[in-house]
Amino acid sequence: MTKNNLKSSSSTLLFISLTTSALLFTCTLFFAGCAESKQDDAPTSSTTSSSAAAEISAASVQKDLSSKIMLDVDKEPDCGCCYKWIPHIEDHGFGSTTVDTAPDPLDQLKTEKGIPANFRSCHTAISKEGFVFEGHVPAKFIAKFIAEKPQGAFGLTVPAMPVGSPGMEVGDKFMSYKVFQLNTGGEPTVYAEVNSYNEQF
Repeated sequence: MTKNNLKSSSSTLLFISLTTSALLFTCTLFFAGCAESKQDDAPTSSTTSSSAAAEISAASVQKDLSSKIMLDVDKEPDCGCCYKWIPHIEDHGFGSTTVDTAPDPLDQLKTEKGIPANFRSCHTAISKEGFVFEGHVPAKFIAKFIAEKPQGAFGLTVPAMPVGSPGMEVGDKFMSYKVFQLNTGGEPTVYAEVNSYNEQF
């Protein structure tokens, strides 16, 4: 083989070698890019966790709504403090329907429900189970009573309209009061004593 042929063969081999290397390099970059793209498209564990958490949260909210305790509130049409008490119970998880009732039928309802005359207030709230909550009873005591269902008791009452009780707010004024338990076949007994505004919540 002549020197010229040898040079030509060497140049050809070198060209093939360089071309092959370039192709391999290009393929490597291509597949690396595909792999990176797939990783970018795949959901991360944090995204998956966030979606799952959102679904659980939505389910919890739905459960809370379905288990909301409803109270039918009978009140005189022009009673302003009754209107103020209703948002209080609703802010603490209760639902309510309001029934405007004239004074005489309202007194008759209180008698039918067994509320002694000297333990009455302005409005009367009744749960679907038949429990009675008379007057400005704080929502937290209603929830506690319904959860515990004290034996022989049918409700709670806050007699009259104590200043500073839920719905009876007058500036920063507050007077201590008692929440009484209404008992079947017996006199009301003290269920809780409220000595400060914050004890109501």
